Amino acid sequence: EGNSKIFPNTFAIVEGEIAKAWFFFLHYLKRHVFPQDGLCLISDRHESIKNAYARQGSGWTLENSVHVFCICHIAQNFMRHFKNTERKKLIINMAYGMTEPRFNYYYITLRSEPKIKGVIEWLNTIPKEQWTLAWDGGRRWGHMTTNLAEAINSILKKTRNLPISAIIMSTYKRCNALFIQRRK
Repeated sequence: EGNSKIFPNTFAIVEGEIAKAWFFFLHYLKRHVFPQDGLCLISDRHESIKNAYARQGSGWTLENSVHVFCICHIAQNFMRHFKNTERKKLIINMAYGMTEPRFNYYYITLRSEPKIKGVIEWLNTIPKEQWTLAWDGGRRWGHMTTNLAEAINSILKKTRNLPISAIIMSTYKRCNALFIQRRK
């Protein structure tokens, strides 16, 4: 929100992180919660999210929104493939670079260290407009991660095995307590 605080406003209880569930969530989110244009959806690169976003009828189009990727998830995926902390830091620095010359500096540095084959090729499979500040046209407002959503997930993690009605009540109470605290 405007004061850089977390403002949870939409929840969905679904059978799992599958394309059908993501389509349901994104469709109704766009239709009833955020109908305005110019939105930025930050997510991991999971195929079910990408497919739901791109699916006709979701309400999300390239004309009214942008879908970008969380740099933390990209860094985790990089570590799974290459297990190189130093290069991971270069990739994160590339993502946070505000200008094209800054991005290019880290890109050239990364490319000039060919000890691990395939790093540049792997990175080039991700459109730079979807994971870097220098190339996003200011559409992500400087936000690079899904940490806000992950913070809410960690708060609600203990409720996952409860009955649906208990999950809803717990979510309501925790959010209400957050709103009361923030109002003060």
